[in-house]
Amino acid sequence: MARSIPFSGVECALQKEMIVAIENDALPGNLDGTVVDKQGSTLPGAVLTLLGNPFPLVQVSNALGQFRFPSLQAGSYNLSAQLEGFVPAEYPVVINSGHTTDVEVKLSAAMQG
Repeated sequence: MARSIPFSGVECALQKEMIVAIENDALPGNLDGTVVDKQGSTLPGAVLTLLGNPFPLVQVSNALGQFRFPSLQAGSYNLSAQLEGFVPAEYPVVINSGHTTDVEVKLSAAMQG
């Protein structure tokens, strides 16, 4: 014979909060950004590599210099950007569950020599 265990209202509320917290941690986050030069002009064609969990992801900035890495697990990542004629750049990025992180990637022109 099965026995039922009564829960108080406080216990039920705490369980509900714990379930919501666990569900929110499971929500993916996104990384949106724009690649620009030191003057603020957008840079299309930059190769962006996101290193983190579970493996490297690669995007190329569009005609407006924009890029997007969708559906990422929450956590810390390293974003690198490369474009011919510019010095490569690296940025630490933190993705929060259920949120979009926006970043502006600034590239400096390489020295001609």
